[in-house]
Amino acid sequence: MASRRGKIRLVTVAGGDVDATVLTNELKEMLDDVRIPAEVEVVPARPHDELLANLAGASIVFVPMRVRTDEILDPESHDLLDTMGRLPLAAAVAAAAPVDLAAGPETETATAIAAAEERLDTAEARKRRLESELQRADNLVARLRAQAAIQASDEVEAELEAAEVRLATVQRRTLKARAVVELAREELAERIENGA
Repeated sequence: MASRRGKIRLVTVAGGDVDATVLTNELKEMLDDVRIPAEVEVVPARPHDELLANLAGASIVFVPMRVRTDEILDPESHDLLDTMGRLPLAAAVAAAAPVDLAAGPETETATAIAAAEERLDTAEARKRRLESELQRADNLVARLRAQAAIQASDEVEAELEAAEVRLATVQRRTLKARAVVELAREELAERIENGA
């Protein structure tokens, strides 16, 4: 009788300026140090639904969590309970981050900093979604331009025109999202520096 062993797969999202190869090697080294035989898969930032779909075939998923004021969030600042409800068997983990369940009321300073952190997290998540959408829109325009150069037709020209309008819209929204992230970073830094 042959025994079946499950595979362990560590899936992580590489942010914008993260070198996927370096991240993969660091994670493999960490897993080797603790003797966990696992495959490391670094995926590019992509819409939340696509990432969840990638994990749908897993037997169990360990989801990193964060506690913010009165919310429990996943790594992409989505509601943790919603994320876990869309996965197979899932466990929330908070590595090396003690959670004080008996904490007293927060100070005004801590509350202001936590709110600024949350605004930054939300802004960064929106920026990542828009940058992903921008890449798809740019690819579509490039494909349609190439198609129009080969096969000029009213239908292809209409598709190209609509795709270019969509690309311009997404470019504007992405620029605005990047500006919002910078403002949120500045606000957080200022609140930390000044004690809220």
